[in-house]
Amino acid sequence: MSRKIFTSIIFALIFVSNSYGHFMGNNCLFQDMTFEFQLYNHYYLKADIPGPEKFFGIEGNSAFNLELNCFPEKDCFWNPAIGKDVQESVDIVPNEPLTKVSPTSLPCNINENLTLTKENSPYFIDCNVEIQPNVLLKIEKGVDIVFLDSVSIYVYGELSAEGTSVEPITFKPSIGIGGWGKIINYHATGLCLLKYVTIINGSLDASYSEVTLENFYLSNDRDLNSSDGLFTSFGCKLQILKSKFIGNNTGEGLIFKYPETAHIESCYFRDVPDAVELQYINGGVVKNNIIINPHDDGIDLNYSENAIVTGNKVYNAFDNGVTFDSCQNILIEKNLIVGCLHGINLANNTHATCLNNTLYGNEKSIFLHQKNEASGGGHINILNTILSTSTVQVISADQYSSFSISFSLCDTQNFTGNENIFDDPLFVSVADSNFQLQPDSPGINAGDPQSVPDPDGTRSDVGAYFFNFGIFNVVLNEINYKSAVNFDAGDWVEIYNADENTADISGWTFKDEDDAHTFDIPFNTVLQPGGFLVLCENISLFRQQHPNVENVTGNFLFGLSSTGEAVRLFNHTGNLVDSVLYSGQSPWPVEPNGQGPTLELKNPLLDNTLSESWAASSLYGTPGAINSSYISGIFDGAGADFGLNVFPNPAKGNCPVQIDFDSPNAGIVVVKIFDYSGKLVFELPKEYVIPGKNSIKMKEILIQGLYLISISFADNRNILTQKLIKISH
Repeated sequence: MSRKIFTSIIFALIFVSNSYGHFMGNNCLFQDMTFEFQLYNHYYLKADIPGPEKFFGIEGNSAFNLELNCFPEKDCFWNPAIGKDVQESVDIVPNEPLTKVSPTSLPCNINENLTLTKENSPYFIDCNVEIQPNVLLKIEKGVDIVFLDSVSIYVYGELSAEGTSVEPITFKPSIGIGGWGKIINYHATGLCLLKYVTIINGSLDASYSEVTLENFYLSNDRDLNSSDGLFTSFGCKLQILKSKFIGNNTGEGLIFKYPETAHIESCYFRDVPDAVELQYINGGVVKNNIIINPHDDGIDLNYSENAIVTGNKVYNAFDNGVTFDSCQNILIEKNLIVGCLHGINLANNTHATCLNNTLYGNEKSIFLHQKNEASGGGHINILNTILSTSTVQVISADQYSSFSISFSLCDTQNFTGNENIFDDPLFVSVADSNFQLQPDSPGINAGDPQSVPDPDGTRSDVGAYFFNFGIFNVVLNEINYKSAVNFDAGDWVEIYNADENTADISGWTFKDEDDAHTFDIPFNTVLQPGGFLVLCENISLFRQQHPNVENVTGNFLFGLSSTGEAVRLFNHTGNLVDSVLYSGQSPWPVEPNGQGPTLELKNPLLDNTLSESWAASSLYGTPGAINSSYISGIFDGAGADFGLNVFPNPAKGNCPVQIDFDSPNAGIVVVKIFDYSGKLVFELPKEYVIPGKNSIKMKEILIQGLYLISISFADNRNILTQKLIKISH
């Protein structure tokens, strides 16, 4: 029998009491069909249905009606089963009752290694489950675990749950149960690893164990007691990375007491009071997290020392953005704190350094006080920091507290001290939460000259975000402008950070050759050195074909031309960073024009304005990974080996540009300047260079734009390239 290609829909129902129902298929076999079935406690039903289709479901002792469009006889299929993702469908036989399938129960006592598989999912738990010492419970991707009561999993051995972005592992309560218990690690003999795991209305607890969460998601809508945490621990080794916690502003978030180590990085918290709380830790890192609307503090450290709180963003904390009680030698660095009662709170003999932070719209930017009698106040050294739009007071310090402030900027109070600035910081866009500095900000190059220079090599700016006078070497690295019919991922472009520095590309703009076609890269988008980001026309289509690619954003609401056009990348100030004018015809590779491959840059250090720098990918491209056509050795390390440097970059006004490089030998060199389309703008007079360091000054005046400087010996040996941004001023 021939089988039609059809759209599938999967639906899942959990019945928590004896239930009766029927499915009706109207017109499917040119007659009404009724399937009657009896489901008992906790059966889990799903099916693949030909489409287009419409489904109506009601829990309890009710009918379930399924309407199907008319298909020829025997073209409808039905397969009830436990779990997910039915691979095969079977013919419907009119009036045949649905098959009742028993669920898989997890044993209460796991005393030998056990693997939970997607094929046997879902698993049901109706008792406290104990994983015994030196025993591994492994959970494979796509597994669902359903709790039928307020029971917990106790880990004395090892728990390894590794899902994927497309097929996460899920722990959830059964319908009718508000929540379940916890995953409790107690003196566990092995690591508890939860990667691409989702927990719904449950929590975590650990004592004297090692726990790693990565791409972990926890949501809670239960009303928790004020002392209940989403994750509480005592005496543990903890890594919490790229994870998400969503609450309802009851209870607390991460409460880590006496941790042996604690590293919380790149996590997202919303409506979670005291999102991160560390107590009695020596060391500890809280880095690059986003915390929104906590009905208490954002980050809370108590009785701790030598901790680093850096790169975090805290918005609208009911109490303190970051707070420290009885702490010593704390570094508060490069944080953005917005709309809190107190931006930074220090109490009870706490000593801290506030370096390169941006505080905006807080009632009090900094609050220093003695909280407990005879415990001492707060003491802070404020450096290279922006204190903006404080609604009540900028710095509040009682008689037990002290502060120093220098090389900082405030727009509501003129502070005495070393080179403080009383002025508007000129943020790019407060309304869009973009607190980067405009090109004319008084905070640029106004930090302490003894501070570590900004990544572009210039004097430190004030605030959490430096203004880049250099240019991040971020390149357009792969283009999918016309997918194959049988592998439609939508249009997408991959950008790559070929720089040695972390590139914050928040607020950058991607365009094709039409200036009306724009896509703004979201705030808090950061590319590590060697990092990739895929910009998608349609994320849903892209993920269907590339489910394992993680660093993806979109949607840009315009397509890319199959005949060829310019694709362009602008930074947050509107300056052009990179541009490629590709074509779907030779001499550009033609295979990416609908045959399946993508257009790949052979090496990120090549001139990507030239067709010979590009190749067709193998298969359907390599989004988020090294290109399949990558050629090593051409320019790898060339810039470093030859010490190539262009300064200033970007160049402003009519100032000359100096090109410094190391030559391995003597000879005649040729310097050429190209525009972004690859057109030669001009060529400098040939110069003789000696082995070692050489400098060439370029005094020619360029209009605003992106240029490529090419240096080669007269015999075309050792070609070097460097991008130059020219901006008017």
